[in-house]
Amino acid sequence: MSVSTLRCILCKAELPPDNKPEHILLDALGGRATTKIATCPECNNNFGSGPDQELAKSVELVKNSCLFKSGSGSNPPTIKNFVSDGHRFDIRPGMSLGIKQKSPLSVAVTDNDVTVSISAYSDADAENFIRGAATAIAKKLGRPDPKVISAIEEDIAKDRKTTFQPAPIVKGEINLGSSAAMRAMAKACLVLWTRVVGNEELQLDQYDSIRAYINDGYGFDEVSFGADARPIPPSIPYRYSAYPNFIWVGSNGEGTVYGYFRLYGAVGWGFKLRQSDAPPNKTCLLISNPFENHIWDITSGDDGEIENNWFWHSHGQSPEDAQAAISHINRLLKQCEETNLNNFYINLMKHHFQKLGYEEGDLPSNDDIIEVTRKVAAAMAAQILRREIPTD
Repeated sequence: MSVSTLRCILCKAELPPDNKPEHILLDALGGRATTKIATCPECNNNFGSGPDQELAKSVELVKNSCLFKSGSGSNPPTIKNFVSDGHRFDIRPGMSLGIKQKSPLSVAVTDNDVTVSISAYSDADAENFIRGAATAIAKKLGRPDPKVISAIEEDIAKDRKTTFQPAPIVKGEINLGSSAAMRAMAKACLVLWTRVVGNEELQLDQYDSIRAYINDGYGFDEVSFGADARPIPPSIPYRYSAYPNFIWVGSNGEGTVYGYFRLYGAVGWGFKLRQSDAPPNKTCLLISNPFENHIWDITSGDDGEIENNWFWHSHGQSPEDAQAAISHINRLLKQCEETNLNNFYINLMKHHFQKLGYEEGDLPSNDDIIEVTRKVAAAMAAQILRREIPTD
C-alpha cells in the first residue's frame, strides 16, 4: 500500500512533517480553523505578507471601528498616520484617535522669564508634557532635584485650561475586492476544499487554472464570477450576527467545483476551482461571527446554515444590490460608532471619578457627581455640536 506525499496546493512542494498551520479564514479576520495539509511554509509566508495582508488591510477601518479581534485574540492593529478632516492621527482599536500635533510642547527659559506652552489632547498627554517641561526647566536652572521638579509641575498645572473638542471625522475608503484581496479569497476557498477532498486531489493538473490565478493573478476571467451583493439568506442564525464572514465550497453532479467568500455579510465573490470531474456533490461551509469569533462552525452537505442552492444561484449584482451592500456596511459602522461613543463616555466618567479618589463600590458625594456629570456633558456637547466646549 503506497502512501501519497502531501504537497503544497499552490506550488506542489512537499510539505514538511512539522508544517505550519494555515488559517482557512484569515486569522486577521477572526478565523480560527486551520489545516496543515494545504500550503507550505514559503507560500504561507509569501501570502501572509502579500495577498492575505492586502485582504486584511482592505477592511482595516471596519476591524478597527468594530474592535474585531483576530482569531488568536489580538486587537486590530493601530492605523498609523491617518489623515482626515484636516488632522493627522493614529486610529487605535475601537476608533480611539491619537491626534498628532506639530508643536505640543514649547519651553523657553531666559534670565528673567520662563514661558511654557502645552497643547495636549488627553489628560495623560498633558501630565506627561507638564512633567517634561518641569524637568527641562529645572535642568536649565541647574536644580534638577525631584522636589524642585514637583514644585514646577504644580506651578505649570495651576494655569491649565481644559476643553473638549469634537473628534475629527474619519473619512476613508473601504476597498472591498482589490485584485490581490480576491486572490487571497480564492486561496481560502481552495484551502477549505482541500479539507473536504484531501491533499492528493489538489495535486491534479485540473486545478492549475485556479492555482495560476491565486499565485500570479492570471486568468481572472476564467476563474472568477465577480462580486455578489445579494442580501444574505435569512436562514443564517443570529448567533453569527447580521454581519457574518463565510466561505463555501461545493461540487455539482458533473464535478464542477465552485468557491464563495463573503465579507461581513455585505459582498461575496465566486470562483471556479475546477472545471469538471472532481468528487461530485460535496459541499462545505465555514461561517464565523466577527464580533465574537469563538462562535464559528464548519458544516458539510445539507447540514450547513445556508442552503447550498443559494450558492449555485447566478452571482451577478444589480445597482440596487450594490447600494444595499453599501447600506449594509454603513449600518455596521454606525452600530460600532454608537458602541464606541458609549464606551468613551463610560470610560471618561470612570476616569474622572478615579481622579477624585473613588474606587469601584464607593458612594460619591452629590457635589462630585455633579462635577463629573458636567465634564461628561461637555464632552457630549462637543461631539454633538461639533465645536470646542470649555470645562473650566
